[in-house]
Amino acid sequence: MNEFVQRHASKVIGMLSGFDRILFRGTLRRLANVGGMSGWLWAKRVLLKDFGAWSEELTQRVREQSENVIRSAGRPMGYLNDCSLSKEALARQIADRDGIGNGLLCQFSAVEPCWSYDIHKSRAQ
Repeated sequence: MNEFVQRHASKVIGMLSGFDRILFRGTLRRLANVGGMSGWLWAKRVLLKDFGAWSEELTQRVREQSENVIRSAGRPMGYLNDCSLSKEALARQIADRDGIGNGLLCQFSAVEPCWSYDIHKSRAQ
């Protein structure tokens, strides 16, 4: 870390130190409302009628890329069919089992409960 900071000292404005990981949870506020999501889709030039197909294609690309990384590293992947399972606890079990202290560990996929949008057609608008 010190080598990195010394090499990029002119661009470093501060440093954080502490635990080996930080977990952030939250909401992308700009996208968590109809106006924000509409604006983002407009900027991406995605029509509402095309959103379903567009998002499925994007999801598939992200999934394939992440699975390729995990597969090439020889690490386990799995689907979790229970959203109440602790992914952190499962990852720790895998780390302990395989003796991994840092680096790429595993990949889980799951369906999580979330807020969503509904689109209603309106010829008048």
